[in-house]
Amino acid sequence: MKVGVGFGVLFASAALAGCAGIGPEYVHKDGWRPGTITRIGNDPEILERLSNTCPRTAENKAYALIRYTGNSHLRRLAFPVPEGMDIKAGDKVNLDVNACKFAKTE
Repeated sequence: MKVGVGFGVLFASAALAGCAGIGPEYVHKDGWRPGTITRIGNDPEILERLSNTCPRTAENKAYALIRYTGNSHLRRLAFPVPEGMDIKAGDKVNLDVNACKFAKTE
């Protein structure tokens, strides 16, 4: 009995700790996920991974391929880089998989 309760407490603690670093403005249930930029560009390999929430427009000159975990699986999606955002491969970001946007974390 005590072992089951111990595992339950351990599991709940781990689940809460996994969301602790995201911050109140980036809520998981609203589509926000922590991620890492793996590449930047506009080549066909990146564009084929463009998020289906993002329109493909000619004015987007650069796209960021972002690695994140969704539903316990490693995923990669591309999002347009906002004008004036200075990012590079390896930067940590928070991405909204529902709204075609991401924000660089400090």
